[in-house]
Amino acid sequence: MATSSALTPAEFAKLRSLPPADAIAWMRGRGQLTETYSWQDLWQREHAQQFTVSRLARVDLLDALRDGLTKSVAGDLTRKDWMRDAEKLLADAGWWGAKAVTDPVTGEKVMTRFDPARLKLIYDTNTRQAYAAGQWQRIQRTKRALPYLRYVTKRDDRVRPLHALWDNVTLPVDDPFWQTHFPPNGYRCRCSVIQVTQAEYDRGNTPRGPALKKQRPEVVTSEFVNRRTGEVTDVPAGIDPGFDFNVGDSRQALLTNLVQRKLASLSAPMRTAAQAAGLSPAPLRGLGGTATTATAWTDPKTGQVRVYLNDLPEQRGAKVWIEPLERPDSSGADYTVKVKADNLTRVEVSNLANAAERFLGQLAGRRVKLLAELLLLLGA
Repeated sequence: MATSSALTPAEFAKLRSLPPADAIAWMRGRGQLTETYSWQDLWQREHAQQFTVSRLARVDLLDALRDGLTKSVAGDLTRKDWMRDAEKLLADAGWWGAKAVTDPVTGEKVMTRFDPARLKLIYDTNTRQAYAAGQWQRIQRTKRALPYLRYVTKRDDRVRPLHALWDNVTLPVDDPFWQTHFPPNGYRCRCSVIQVTQAEYDRGNTPRGPALKKQRPEVVTSEFVNRRTGEVTDVPAGIDPGFDFNVGDSRQALLTNLVQRKLASLSAPMRTAAQAAGLSPAPLRGLGGTATTATAWTDPKTGQVRVYLNDLPEQRGAKVWIEPLERPDSSGADYTVKVKADNLTRVEVSNLANAAERFLGQLAGRRVKLLAELLLLLGA
């Protein structure tokens, strides 16, 4: 990605066509399956690490629904496909239509219903949040070239009044407004943001002509009481309770905390050296039954992630790492295995690279093509 203030048409097209690796990573990162009996049981940032469908008291069904949503985000299933599969899954398990369940908090019998309207809501809410989380990660990586965000609505009669007022609000990426107003801002919210270059911001108009709104809107809040926990929060007007947070920033905070925990597990000299160098080493788990391990390293200047593999068969001190590609290769993979060794022959280097590929293939049970997915499998 260029670091100048302007993007060429080719660069912009490339940016728009990138696979949703970060969105997939967000969905896969919600590893904890949680049974809930009210939408208020799982609150705000908890959604970044947990997956739930209110009053669906079957972990196996939650797992299957989440897996289907992840495949849909990856482009393997349409909404129609997912809804068809989900309906069959729930019907076969006796959960289609109305069903009574017992709320463990109150002990009361409560009704839940699974029908096409609810499946559509589940699908839209989860996929829109996944894409928003992925978009936020991309925004953070490209904010030097695209330092502003513009709020965009569908501009039809279904847009909520306050959302319509935010249309064309254009503020710096790091403005606190985006911590509470980064869309989606409620159930069925169709709003989005567009990244804006410095030149476009200075010009002061959208491509279609209307002026950019460069002032942060006044934010009026009201108290909301979570009746399940008793927690009182101030929710901005125009945003549904539980949506007043930046889902992508929450995911990044979780990853940052993970890195900090892993740094804390290092010996004091190693931790001091790593922090002094501005690095974030993250020891990753190896493949069961082998001695092979992996270590993640993030370049503090570029943000590029490398994963070094250690103790491969016949490695003999050679450096083996997984490096992101500038663009996916012919198979769709966005990373490649690199080997550097002065003491190995060309054949030995090739064999070592193949051993690394086999290790990764065995770890995943298949050839993972996206670096974001691989990092999750390795425990990054």
